[in-house]
Amino acid sequence: MNIAVCDDEPVFVNEIVSLIKKQEMYDEFMSIDSYFSGEDLLKSIIQGKKYDLFFLDIMLDKMNGINIVEQLAEYDSIFVLISSSHSYVAKAFNLQVSQYLFKPIIEKDFAETFNRCLQIYMGKQQILTVT
Repeated sequence: MNIAVCDDEPVFVNEIVSLIKKQEMYDEFMSIDSYFSGEDLLKSIIQGKKYDLFFLDIMLDKMNGINIVEQLAEYDSIFVLISSSHSYVAKAFNLQVSQYLFKPIIEKDFAETFNRCLQIYMGKQQILTVT
């Protein structure tokens, strides 16, 4: 599983990465890339990087997390938006965002969100063999 974390504040990126690594279901086969701007994240994707799970801050410097989700709507990925504001919740769910976390991030809420995302991911990975 490839995970992207994008927030323009390094302290929050580090917090999310640390929370991911604390999860019981985290393993060495998961990769985590950190981005500090939406532009850098999109540039990486254009260059061929693929992610299964995105943790995106809504209020980024030039581009917000909702814009990123809109631009990546064609990808079969799981999106978690993070914000200190409740005002984007309806818009986020209209975009079919899997989860929405509020800052400050509560570790228990993060664990529940991460586990839900993993279940979605594993459901997408199931293969049905027909003979």
